[in-house]
Amino acid sequence: MTEARIATFSGGTVGLDREAAATAAQLQHPQQNSGPKAENLLRLHPEHPFGVTVIIGGTNVRFCLSVPDRADPVFESVRWTQLREELAPELKKAGRTFEESKDEVYRSIAQKFAAFVLKHSPEGAEHPPLQNLCAFNFSIAGIVEGEGFNAKVSTTNTAIPMAEEQVALEVLGAINADLSERGWPRVNVKNVSVMNDAAAGLMGEHLGGALRGFDNGLYLILGTGVGSFGLVKGKLSYQFAELGHRVTRNEMSEAYTYHDDDELAELMDDQNQFKAASTEEWYAENELAGPWAAVKFLKHVKNDEGLKKCFQFFAEQVSEKVGPTRSYDELKKIVDELADLGYRDVTKWAVSSPSDVIKGVNSILFCHDANRIANAVECDLSIKEIAGRGAKPTEKANDYIKKARELRLSAARVRKELEKLLPGDERYAELQAEAQASEQEAVRVTEKAKKCSDLGNAKFSKALTLAAYTEWQKYFKELARFLETAYDAMKVRDAAPQRIVIAGGIGELSATYAPQWKGRIMELFADFAPNIPNAEETVVFSTMSPEAREAYVTTAAVQEAFEEYKKKQVSLPNANGLLGSYSGETLH
Repeated sequence: MTEARIATFSGGTVGLDREAAATAAQLQHPQQNSGPKAENLLRLHPEHPFGVTVIIGGTNVRFCLSVPDRADPVFESVRWTQLREELAPELKKAGRTFEESKDEVYRSIAQKFAAFVLKHSPEGAEHPPLQNLCAFNFSIAGIVEGEGFNAKVSTTNTAIPMAEEQVALEVLGAINADLSERGWPRVNVKNVSVMNDAAAGLMGEHLGGALRGFDNGLYLILGTGVGSFGLVKGKLSYQFAELGHRVTRNEMSEAYTYHDDDELAELMDDQNQFKAASTEEWYAENELAGPWAAVKFLKHVKNDEGLKKCFQFFAEQVSEKVGPTRSYDELKKIVDELADLGYRDVTKWAVSSPSDVIKGVNSILFCHDANRIANAVECDLSIKEIAGRGAKPTEKANDYIKKARELRLSAARVRKELEKLLPGDERYAELQAEAQASEQEAVRVTEKAKKCSDLGNAKFSKALTLAAYTEWQKYFKELARFLETAYDAMKVRDAAPQRIVIAGGIGELSATYAPQWKGRIMELFADFAPNIPNAEETVVFSTMSPEAREAYVTTAAVQEAFEEYKKKQVSLPNANGLLGSYSGETLH
């Protein structure tokens, strides 16, 4: 099984010499883009080769379009939640769940793909120039066995669970069926690469990123799960893949343990899925992946004796991060339920976690302001004391709010009585003055409530700032110990990594940290991963966009095809017009 997986991840099905492809592409790697802007849309050249990479991840499906002379592919993402909502009426009639409806899901993905490539078609074209499609590859958050069209994928990381699913055949079959209905050319490529997302990412980093020039290395994804792949003597090695499950953490001793291939097989069921973690031995993923980090932080805030008074304020902060897509009451219910999840079924921590809520929580956990932290620390109080000082004015604010509500109700009752009287009636002026007095008092009480609330929230904000910063440091301490376990496992197998590259949502966010935060992380690595030499140089955060990284094989194949195209066209009349160039977002 291992040999088959290594063959799959080698990139051999693409038919590329890695160094030659990287040299031909001559790529630079800017920060992550957010897809094409409508006013500056890239258009495919009617004659030039192009390629597509479909990235199937935990939160979305991304279509990446690779064109010549361009490092970052143009991409568009479709969230699983969007597909679920769009298919809901149809599936409800059929009496099936989303997870049971792969055919309908693939059909919907095919329709999204057609709309994506049509948007980037040459100006005035009736359909995309699919005859120029020279590479079509997949990057998937899961275990891959076999090669090409027959590669089988097993994963629970995506919205539709897969057990030995032939994804290339299924998805391309759905795409070609949709294209035929439209009367467009079909996708007709000789070779398809189906790669684990970590393997695809490692290849991108090795060919043109932070692992270029190294023989031994480790690539790690910290996102909705924890993925990894090893580089040993310049080749991809499955022996250091799946570290999110291959490394476990004992919850009593807090020790991390690396499991070799035989031990890893014992952690999997007969459908190639990882068994549920026990309460005593968690997978490293349960400690370090985004959803688990967020839920642990939620549980800490809600259940900690000092912090629990801040929980409502915390939920309000998360609601602001999430935005108007969810009402506060809906979000508060989700946050409460997540915080109440038990430790006996940690798999639900990710399955039950809406990605927007997790992102909102982690934006508080992983994003820090130095001035706010300094201000909170300067008060020289414990988190519990700060939270306690916030609770008193908050309670007072609630009392004022209750009083203001009573005053407004009283004024409303008097106003109703006034409607029964004429202005000249004896009690009219008296009741009118009474109503006005109640309304004015309600305004004054409301102002007092706001002042108390602001004072309480300021204290709560300080407490949460310190709590988040404390948990943030704990997270990177655990990450350091996990990395040291992986480093030691590679070292005893004569493959000590010269460079460890961390990517994924958490890794890419860490790459944007100011020097002081990066410096603090490296201090934690030095303290808790002393076996990693020169951690500040050995461990780096990826600066490649995830799309450029995982679509690198496709981009290199497109560049190679374009070089061949230019050789054939250079002797033809009007060669410059045929060659053209891609500059920025627009084809000239």
